[in-house]
Formats: sequence, C-alpha cells, structure tokens
Amino acid sequence: MFKQKLRNQMAEEGNSIILHCEISKPDTPVQWRKESNLLKSGEKYKIRQRGCMLELKIFNLTQEDSGVYSCMSETAETSANITVSAQPVTFKEKLKNLVAEEGKTITLHCELSRAGVPVEWWNGDELLQPGEKYKMRERDTSVELIICETEPEDSGVYRCVCGDQKTKATVKIV
Repeated sequence: MFKQKLRNQMAEEGNSIILHCEISKPDTPVQWRKESNLLKSGEKYKIRQRGCMLELKIFNLTQEDSGVYSCMSETAETSANITVSAQPVTFKEKLKNLVAEEGKTITLHCELSRAGVPVEWWNGDELLQPGEKYKMRERDTSVELIICETEPEDSGVYRCVCGDQKTKATVKIV
C-alpha cells in the first residue's frame, strides 16, 4: 500500500514539477502513468525509486501536461491531478515608429513571448482586416503588419493587441 499518496499540484508553463509518493514495501515494482499512457524516463520524464520513496519529475511543462498522473504497484494505486497554467503573453520586442515615403510598402514588426497566439492590428479606432491594403504575417513569435502602397492618410498610431497586452507606434507617410 501507499504510506504517502500523490497530491494534486499546480505549476506554471515552462517549469518542472516533482510528484512524490511512498510505498510500504521497499523496491516494489511500480508503473507511472498519465491517464492510460505508460511513462518512461527520458527527456520529458525522470523516474526514480529509492527504497520506499518514489518520484516522477516532469520537465518543461506545457498545458498539455495537465491531467491525472498515477503510480501503480500490483496491489495499490495513488493518483493526483496536475494543472499547468499558461504564462501570460508579453511583448518581447515592441513596435517602432516609422517615417516612410508615399507609395512604399512598410512593415511594422513586434515579437511576442509565445508563438501561436492571436493578435489584432488597429489604426486608431479601426480594427484592420487583411486584404489588398494590409497583410498580416506570423512566424513563430514574430508578428508583422504590412501596409501596401502607403498614402498620407495611412499616417497614424498603429497598435498590436494581444489579450490585455499592447504595443503601439506612430507611422508618418510623407
């Protein structure tokens, strides 16, 4: 039987976590599972057993690592729920002000702390949509707004918004 059971835990994305339990008989063979999947030591997991002490370390947590983990012997089982919370998205590189000549194509560029998150582009109070005038590009953590064939009316304050985070730059077309 398990003298010390696994406990539910919370952790933040990118961190590591250690699950501990203690079995009553030393060196009892056990299996670690996430839901129904058998876990093995490797890059993602490190499994240790010292006498009665059992340990599962999970590295570089992602939200997909959330779930129920269990440690099982032939006659006993203990399990716990692990919840991995997302790190808030921030701007690692902000937009920069631009001055450009009329008729040119310009690119506003910024960098996020995480890839694959949705952003909105604004010019003043207008939400910009992709089309002939505006192109939006995302590559990994990099996001760009491309403004084609600029005109003096394109001058203004542009914002890139991601959740409650935003960055802005002034564009002047001469």
